[in-house]
Amino acid sequence: MLRSTRFLLLSWVWTSLSLMCKICQVEDSLPTLEELFQAVPPSCGFDIEIKMTSGPEVEKTPPEEVERVVSAIWRDVSQFLTACQEGSGCVQRQVLLSKEHVVPTAKALGIGIMTYGLENDDDAAIVKQKALELDGVIVDNVQALLAE
Repeated sequence: MLRSTRFLLLSWVWTSLSLMCKICQVEDSLPTLEELFQAVPPSCGFDIEIKMTSGPEVEKTPPEEVERVVSAIWRDVSQFLTACQEGSGCVQRQVLLSKEHVVPTAKALGIGIMTYGLENDDDAAIVKQKALELDGVIVDNVQALLAE
């Protein structure tokens, strides 16, 4: 377990009529990725984002540590890209929504579709994507959506 910290758990859930946000504030220890992967079913998908820091810790991180982390990530990304079939991968949200006819085709092929980006901080954009039956919407500004 990682050191004890305060964190906010956000879970977006599609309901038959609307999008609900469950919020839970917890004072607890954060699990390691290994513990997390062992605790959930193998069919569960993850969106793991690595945020770059701009604080004073940047100056204190030894170059060999940076190399170790970047090498591990690059190896995984390279393996993923090699395994991808032609036509799979990420597309910009604007492209997807301007060519809505591709969504049913992708869904029929078993391709999951999720979008992310600042544009998703708009209620109307989320409602439109729900109507398209996308698998999920990733947002940055949860508080703005909750305020509406």
